[in-house]
Amino acid sequence: MSHRQHRFRLLALIVSVVALGSLGLAGGAARASGPGPDLPAVQLTLAPFASGLSNPLAMTWRHGDARMYVAEQTGSVVILDATGNVVSPPVLTLTDLGTGGEQGLLGIAFSPDGTKLYVDYVNTVPQIKVVEYTMNGDVADTSTARELLSIDHPMENHNGGELAIGPDGDLYLGVGDGGGSGDPDGNGQNVDVLLGKILRIDPTPSGSLPYTIPSDNPFVGQAHHRAEIWMYGLRNPWRFTFDRATGQQWIADVGQDSYEEVDLAAPGQRGTNFGWNLREGFHPYNGGAKPPGEQDPLFELAHTDGYCAIIGGYVYRGSAIANLNGAYLYSDLCKGHIEAYANGQTRVFDATASSPTAFGEDPNGELYISALDGTIQELVPAGPAPTVSIGDVSMLEGNTGTRKATFTVTLSQAAAKTTSVHYAIVGASATASKKKGAGVDLHAATGTVSLKKGTVTKTVTVAIYGDTAPEPDETYEVTLSSPNNGYSLGRASGTGTILDDDPGAAALGVGDVTIVRSGGGTQQLIVPVTLSAAAPKSFVVSYAITPGSATYNASADGVADFGGALTGTLQFGRTTYMKSISVPVWPKGDTEGDKSFTVAITVVNPDVAVTRATGTETITDP
Repeated sequence: MSHRQHRFRLLALIVSVVALGSLGLAGGAARASGPGPDLPAVQLTLAPFASGLSNPLAMTWRHGDARMYVAEQTGSVVILDATGNVVSPPVLTLTDLGTGGEQGLLGIAFSPDGTKLYVDYVNTVPQIKVVEYTMNGDVADTSTARELLSIDHPMENHNGGELAIGPDGDLYLGVGDGGGSGDPDGNGQNVDVLLGKILRIDPTPSGSLPYTIPSDNPFVGQAHHRAEIWMYGLRNPWRFTFDRATGQQWIADVGQDSYEEVDLAAPGQRGTNFGWNLREGFHPYNGGAKPPGEQDPLFELAHTDGYCAIIGGYVYRGSAIANLNGAYLYSDLCKGHIEAYANGQTRVFDATASSPTAFGEDPNGELYISALDGTIQELVPAGPAPTVSIGDVSMLEGNTGTRKATFTVTLSQAAAKTTSVHYAIVGASATASKKKGAGVDLHAATGTVSLKKGTVTKTVTVAIYGDTAPEPDETYEVTLSSPNNGYSLGRASGTGTILDDDPGAAALGVGDVTIVRSGGGTQQLIVPVTLSAAAPKSFVVSYAITPGSATYNASADGVADFGGALTGTLQFGRTTYMKSISVPVWPKGDTEGDKSFTVAITVVNPDVAVTRATGTETITDP
């Protein structure tokens, strides 16, 4: 099936939407502790996470597993690893799927302990099916398939599709009104049918039923009321979620001709009538009267403002995006912008997805958004474009052999996915060549550095050739170019200095290193300690680190610049020409200018002359 066909299939799926209309906060809602949202101060954007998927419609996580599980409308449940790549084989592949309108695989959820997978799909009849599978490793065991619900659905559209485990551990299911314009059968207001509802069941078998009806469901024991019903008066509750901090239930109900709406229920609120098909948003639908006890939405969005189908999200409870905690995030199939609601206000962000379909919330409370173009993106903090930079290194040349100068390549923010940058090693006053020979000081090379998701540094090593010819200190450059994934060049060139140590016997020296600080994670500043020629016997070098403008703390505290041990020793064998001291540099987001500390070395060995006893190590901003 073509991308165009896939897009058409789901476009019906959620017809409507909203621009900001009247706002009203549902009473009795619980409040989360901690700092609240400040929408004007939020800086938010989207970072690519995965691509090439087949209509991803739902994302979830399994207990004890940090990987994302994705439902594709075409019938597969797949796992994405930390870099956004699909893990083989699929968790599950369904075949008895309807292919029209809004049919197919629509929702997935795991039991709280991760041992059971629940899927919501529409088959060829068409019927809405909710089926349980027992997990066997990373795969759903199809021999354990157990049907929980089968709901006849008269038309192709308005199937709902949300599956969610509530704060109480029960399984909640969103079901559309059965389709057709205006709910012609009046299912939304009919509590004797399951269409146009949110249902709540315990998947444990009970008597003749494959599930148990919780005793505190609102219509238990009432004639002509289906006991599975939790909420009613809904048109197409495509996506609803629970606030992990408060237990509030946020319901995004796709509208008919004029309005999208978001409904808010307090923890444990049940049996609420949200008005469809007598109400659309805050307004009568086709002249319908407001039912007794009906609850109007928290807010609505108007189609005249360009909305067409609301994509409900989550209340943000992550930590990566400042000032967003407690705000409800949502989008729209047609507009595609990430939007937020908090305290009677809304904000539309510039960040957009191409025909979004769903949001996902990872174990840390960070959010993702899927789209019909087969992509999934992560909501991340925005700000200045992230940069990639490189530091400087100076070290003794040596009389013979090859020594390695280590340059640190730094990302200002941790990579959201594998990020690459090209580098070139070229001579300045030093002579660089791809072939070692007389008069050549270092190896010329080009290459690519790749930094995996979550990392902030990688190193480039330069081969320095020793010689015994007296000469001045010489320099070369390591230059960066063409970073990808939205990174720009910060400090694009690192200077290498070859310190002359000729002539003479074994000379020992400590180098100078500059590293570009990252705000995304701890780095290691590698200080070279180099011996120019072999010593007659093994010896020990002692070193001491002295803070200067760079401040010290043994562990990261958000204030200090570096840590680690301030003293130590290095063991040089008879054939050892180089050792290094690794100093952790703590992440800090503020621009503070250059900070430095010193490394001093001492040795008691008459055969070794310390020609460069102190190195100055610098931490600089991008």
